[in-house]
Amino acid sequence: MSAQSRITPANPAFAALSLLLKEKLSRWGIGSNEVLIVACSGGCDSMVLLHLLVANGYNAEVAHVNYHLRGSASELDEALVRETADGLKLPFHLADGRDAIPPQGNNLQENARRFRYAFFERLRRERKARAVLTAHHENDVAETFLLNLLRGAGLNGLSGIPEQNNEVLRPLLQANKQSLLQAAVEMGIRWREDDSNAETKYRRNQIRHDWLSKLQQLEPDIVEKLAKTALRMKKTADVVEELLEREQPSRPMPENAVFEVAIARIAESAQPDTLLFLFVRRFGFSATQCAEATQNLTPSRGKHWKSTSHTLWRKGGYFTVYQGIN
Repeated sequence: MSAQSRITPANPAFAALSLLLKEKLSRWGIGSNEVLIVACSGGCDSMVLLHLLVANGYNAEVAHVNYHLRGSASELDEALVRETADGLKLPFHLADGRDAIPPQGNNLQENARRFRYAFFERLRRERKARAVLTAHHENDVAETFLLNLLRGAGLNGLSGIPEQNNEVLRPLLQANKQSLLQAAVEMGIRWREDDSNAETKYRRNQIRHDWLSKLQQLEPDIVEKLAKTALRMKKTADVVEELLEREQPSRPMPENAVFEVAIARIAESAQPDTLLFLFVRRFGFSATQCAEATQNLTPSRGKHWKSTSHTLWRKGGYFTVYQGIN
């Protein structure tokens, strides 16, 4: 059965996902005439998203990246996505991801992620598309929460995956993996399993197959609860950012400065290192640097710290951030 078939009570999972999709796209002000680039790997999640868009009358175009990492399996993934796009009469766009493969020892997954999102953005601009859609879901949010927890992330890192990141939209974040699988079966949607997703040499796969399965034995609803926790973290982070934006400099900033706050303002906080970090993290400074910078807030000789793009000075009663690292 094609996803273009009428949505009926006989396919409740697909129908529920359709309602979620339409609600999200409507909230973002996206109409059926606007071009949407769909990131489609050939896996269950992205294939369901693609069919959902078509079934609900949206103007989708298909984007696929072939990294050629899995031999014939990579070619079969590409073939399925191409065949599906052709069958649905949708434009198909392909990127050769071999250039994304880093030298041994570098972070392959991170390089691959950067490559595909750069491709999606170029394609969005070329096709004058409204947005790029990905099929991330609730399980991805839970996995990301645990992954960032292991990395020692703070409030922003524990906020999960954003529904919207510039022109990248993720309308299925409130759906779980099981509902996507059920929808695919209901509608006869073909997909391919990526064998590398089962390899526990990757930290995310360890979390997916080992950690979450064990946690579900203790708490069956752990995925939903972790996703809700991440959402609460996101709302808290948004409020914090709103409050920080209201902070105004107490004097005109020096030439070439991009941010300034009085040392006395930081010193009055119960957690001066955390407050300074919240102010200057957007300029690339670390929590460790901020802890060092706030160890001694009494008048002293000037001292500075560098990020990859800015310099933070503590002098003259102020913390001042300058553009550049000279």
